[in-house]
Amino acid sequence: MNVNFDYAAIAIFVAMVLDGLDGRVARMTHTQSAFGAEYDSLSDMVCFGAAPALIMYEWVLRDLGKLGWIAAFVYVAGAALRLARASTRCSKSPTSAGSWDCPARLRGPSSSASSGSSTISATTPSRCAGWHGR
Repeated sequence: MNVNFDYAAIAIFVAMVLDGLDGRVARMTHTQSAFGAEYDSLSDMVCFGAAPALIMYEWVLRDLGKLGWIAAFVYVAGAALRLARASTRCSKSPTSAGSWDCPARLRGPSSSASSGSSTISATTPSRCAGWHGR
């Protein structure tokens, strides 16, 4: 992996914006489906589970060795469990209003935002000072 943590963090923020738009577009065009909901869950797992864990591992957890791998795995497992819980609580068909009934939404984008913003804030001043990675 190369050390472009700021680009990776920006990609997570772009994924957050697109994640907010995809459901709205599906509701506006009346093209919601069970497949789309599951595909959105898979996308959330990659964008807000695996990607932030890899960024944090490469950025700060690598020096911890196996403990760093365990910390990254716990984050990914937690994101997967939150997604599974949210997916099982969603009804399998749209409500009469035309939207899917999902009382428990994934809080992954907010946790990814915290890791992404800390990555950006830590790497941007170092680039301004002329320091380029490890």
